[in-house]
Amino acid sequence: MSTPYQDEQTTTRGYGPQEHRGGWGGPDQRRRGAKPFFLTSEFLTMVAIIAAIAIAAAVADNFEAPRAWTLITIAAGAYIVSRGLSKIGRGDGRVDD
Repeated sequence: MSTPYQDEQTTTRGYGPQEHRGGWGGPDQRRRGAKPFFLTSEFLTMVAIIAAIAIAAAVADNFEAPRAWTLITIAAGAYIVSRGLSKIGRGDGRVDD
């Protein structure tokens, strides 16, 4: 008995025959090398935003420290939430039978 992944073409969920190229759940599934967190665009953007807020608070006379720390906390919290949501949406590629 052959599995769908051994055949050259596979019927997937009623969409018709498709070539299997090792996508989600296939035997050729490989994870991309994980990038260190400090090289992601989201992290670098957060660092730039925090630096901009800190510089603005240091330079401007009408921009108090409590407001700056509140904005920095909001930026860091938004980063943490966005990373959590991206991990939820990514999944692990396993198919439960």
